[in-house]
Amino acid sequence: MLDDKFIVEVMNRSDGSAGYTLEDSGIHRSFTVGEVKKIPMSELRSLSYTPGGLVLLKQFLQIRNREAVEELIGEVEPEYNYNAEDVLKIMTQGSYDQFLDLLDFAPEGIRDIIKDYAVKYELNDVRKREAIFNKYGFNVDNAIRNNRAEKEALEKESTQTKQEQSGRRVPIGDKPQVNIVTGRRTAPPIADDKYKVVSK
Repeated sequence: MLDDKFIVEVMNRSDGSAGYTLEDSGIHRSFTVGEVKKIPMSELRSLSYTPGGLVLLKQFLQIRNREAVEELIGEVEPEYNYNAEDVLKIMTQGSYDQFLDLLDFAPEGIRDIIKDYAVKYELNDVRKREAIFNKYGFNVDNAIRNNRAEKEALEKESTQTKQEQSGRRVPIGDKPQVNIVTGRRTAPPIADDKYKVVSK
């Protein structure tokens, strides 16, 4: 059994912030995404006894010490110890069966990473995309389409804003296309029938 003062690394592996409050000891901790904190074993024991504390330790926070995990949670699936790189490797290089095990046995925090990475890295395995939908009801195809559309809209808005700020009609860096015959840089306006553009 680990000493109460033994320090354990704990990481938030969900895709959002996580935290807890221990009212008896006046402790409040808040984790940002991927943040690692060093916490005394006594505090983790207290957390495991509070309502929702054990769920937090099992599903969203990762205890990075085997003895502490065994004492506080008990036996865990291998997926409990995965980090973000392990998840990405299985998603992109792992077999289909490895991926299905990941979906079935991953803690909730890792499930968030799976969904996030499937869109961010545009998971190209159709069967794996379908498996995510069947398991979590999350449509990767739609999410990727929405993500692309959002990026395109932001890029267009950014370009428009820069043009408005500079007062330029043509972005800097765009080389003018000069017509060798007429010497014009832009197309002439549409002429009426009575006018005729003559080239030299």
